[in-house]
Amino acid sequence: MHRKIADMDLDLFLGRFHPLIVHFPIGFLFLAAILEGLSLIYKNRFNTLKSAISITLLCACIGAVIASIAGYLLSLQGGYEEQTLFWHKWFGILVAVFSFIGWMITTRYANMMKVTFSALMLMLVVSVSITGHLGANLTHGPDYLLFYAPASVQKIFGYHGEKNMVKIPDNTDSIQVYKYLIQPVLQARCISCHSETKMKGGLVLSTEDGMLTGGENGRVVEAGNAYESPLFQRTTLPRENKKFMPPTGNSLNFSEQRLIEWWINNGASFDQRLSDVDVPEDIGSMLLRDYGIDTSPQPIYDRLTAPELTMDVINKIGEAGFFMKTLSDKHRLYTVKASVGKVDQESFDVLLLAKEQITWLDLGGKGITNEHMATIGKLENLTRLILQNNPISDQGIEFLRDLKYLESLNVYRTKITDDALMIISDLPSLKRIYLWQTDVSEAGIHQLETARPDLEIQGGYPVMRE
Repeated sequence: MHRKIADMDLDLFLGRFHPLIVHFPIGFLFLAAILEGLSLIYKNRFNTLKSAISITLLCACIGAVIASIAGYLLSLQGGYEEQTLFWHKWFGILVAVFSFIGWMITTRYANMMKVTFSALMLMLVVSVSITGHLGANLTHGPDYLLFYAPASVQKIFGYHGEKNMVKIPDNTDSIQVYKYLIQPVLQARCISCHSETKMKGGLVLSTEDGMLTGGENGRVVEAGNAYESPLFQRTTLPRENKKFMPPTGNSLNFSEQRLIEWWINNGASFDQRLSDVDVPEDIGSMLLRDYGIDTSPQPIYDRLTAPELTMDVINKIGEAGFFMKTLSDKHRLYTVKASVGKVDQESFDVLLLAKEQITWLDLGGKGITNEHMATIGKLENLTRLILQNNPISDQGIEFLRDLKYLESLNVYRTKITDDALMIISDLPSLKRIYLWQTDVSEAGIHQLETARPDLEIQGGYPVMRE
């Protein structure tokens, strides 16, 4: 067993000279091709270069043979995509064979026409180019050559990959944590050794399946526990530790390590959105500094967009006794306030012409009744509603059930009771409620506090939070 391990270590030691050795035959072959080209184009001036082509091809042949042997020893460690490795090996051998044949022709051991030698040189250049390209694919992944190429060049070669410097959406609701924050880190630091074409330790980090499956030593991600996840453990070890990853190149910086820790501890989901996960203060600061992502709480109306209102609709609402003001030109949302003493039902229904655009509505002291509330319940993008000093009751609050974006509700000096609090408690986006001088009891307030500890309650009673 120890003998086997020792032999394997020696094979890998010699095999790892492959990247160094392989550059020698490449250089000699391209030099031979240049010399051949000059001797053909400028026959009188460079005809003497022919004698140098022979020794150049011999050096290239010897170098190609040694590089092929070292490459074979390196391949024994495994972890390479088999088909790419197969063609890389055989094209490397082909380069050595072509170089040997070329040397034989130039030393007159083989009699061939001049045009045949020129064709052979062309084949050598093509072969060594393909071999190098396949080698780069094995080492750096299939995207390596064309990843940063101009779009026109990518199109010529039929490349459709995405650059890892992805454009992060402006809306946090659209930001997938893995796709936009974690995957680019893995792409930059890990994929060169753990892709579908180079699977060191049998581990693939370029696909979701590979991440879940793990490598020869098992899973690398334990959802919910970063400190038991080898992906996090090995990227945070001291650099001198032999298990530290990545072993070469730039290691993960503190921000990248912290992002991976946070992602794993939150379940290591591949489709979770930033708006659906708790963002600690330090993570929020890093996202703002490094990515320009502001995770601080934003009003819902900043995330809403409505169709543009026509002037005809705006004029009709104004004639019905309402003052409209643009709250957000970008999102085409409005704040509306009643400008008359009391609003009749027929005029009130005109608001439905802008049911998507009205997001703030101030109806304080305008004689709003339960019948009016049916119309208010249809204003689907309402985020702030002021109903203070109006004769509405629990029956009217029933109509607010479907206002999924409502953040602030003022029912000061209305006739609502504890029964309305059950409906209020179910409003998903509600952040603030004003309950002074209503028929809501102190016990009802405390019950609402228990059901919705996230809710800011102004109720005229002491707030009993633990």
